[in-house]
Amino acid sequence: MNHLEQLVAEWYEYQGYFVRRNVHVGKRSNGGWECELDVVAFNPSEKHLVHIEQIALFGLGSKTNNPMLAGGHVWLASDLLLQITNKLRTLRVEKAAVSEQFPLLRTIQFVCQHEAILFNNKS
Repeated sequence: MNHLEQLVAEWYEYQGYFVRRNVHVGKRSNGGWECELDVVAFNPSEKHLVHIEQIALFGLGSKTNNPMLAGGHVWLASDLLLQITNKLRTLRVEKAAVSEQFPLLRTIQFVCQHEAILFNNKS
């Protein structure tokens, strides 16, 4: 699993979804599988199912001309990070620290809380 898949899985689980990773689908009679679903998330209270394959997540690029790809929505890593940082910026570490079971989200929360020091330090 790459870091973007890990981040997506953590983000959905953090929001209350049950998350499964690397789910094999369509067992072939001669062995193997038709495909693998990288991340599947289900929120039981909202009855919302997310199949991350329906979201094409790219580290770089543009979605201006192609907001859809093979039936899935195109997201850039910056879209995902903006969504995450907008939420985590509002949660102070000393009062609402992200659980250590989400190491990527916890790191992002730490950076959000200390961004003034990290990015505005002139020395």
